[in-house]
Amino acid sequence: MIGRALAVIWLAACGHLDFDPIAVTGDAAGDAAGERVVTVVQVAPPSLIAGVTSTSVAFPAPTAIGDLIVVATWNFCIGAATFTAASVADNAANPYAIAVVYNQATGECDGGTADVAIYYAPVVAPSSALSITVTPTGGSQDINVAAMEYRGLAGAVDTTNAVETPAAASPTTFASGSITTSESVELIVSVANVCNGYPNVGSWAELDGFTPRAAATDQQTQEAGMVGDRVASTAGMYEDSWTWTWTGGGPYPSVGAIAAFK
Repeated sequence: MIGRALAVIWLAACGHLDFDPIAVTGDAAGDAAGERVVTVVQVAPPSLIAGVTSTSVAFPAPTAIGDLIVVATWNFCIGAATFTAASVADNAANPYAIAVVYNQATGECDGGTADVAIYYAPVVAPSSALSITVTPTGGSQDINVAAMEYRGLAGAVDTTNAVETPAAASPTTFASGSITTSESVELIVSVANVCNGYPNVGSWAELDGFTPRAAATDQQTQEAGMVGDRVASTAGMYEDSWTWTWTGGGPYPSVGAIAAFK
């Protein structure tokens, strides 16, 4: 819509940001029978930026060699965007790869696209102030980034999924798609992106026991979404789902993604 495009231009110039960082809870699982123990080490304060082509987040404490960094993004793009491993880099040259990415068709989200992606990197170089920059290519971006550091993982992707849910009136419930893990202790990370048009303010409800790590609730600052995680203690089927309740424009389709690490 023209109104949303104008809103993005205004935000780029005037810049009102609104995001909800959520504290680390120290989740852990494993060690019941000599299994590995997976823990959340720290969460970088999330970044929500309107009308830019890249944005960065930084961890509050030093990172450690052998840990795993997971970066989740949810974005709105006026044009056609692409996401590659080169889209994510940090100041310690850790090697990032894509776990899962989902791009809507151009124009599907209020004249643009709502996109999600999960990246990961083993920490191969320690840093006292690790900063991560996400730079999707193509079109104007409203970029949301959350980054987490985990310990106790080999750093390999086990399985992923991503799905799109058709538009529905408020409150709308949608999911990440299901995965089936292969090992008894794995980390599962999810990301949600809801496209509801401008203006829009709402609230999130987590439905499947994931711990929220970041949430954006004000569509006027772009782009409503949530990131969460859980440590699964048994192999099996997992899925994350959310309810988004809002007042404002829309509705438009929503997208979710999920990735398991072992």
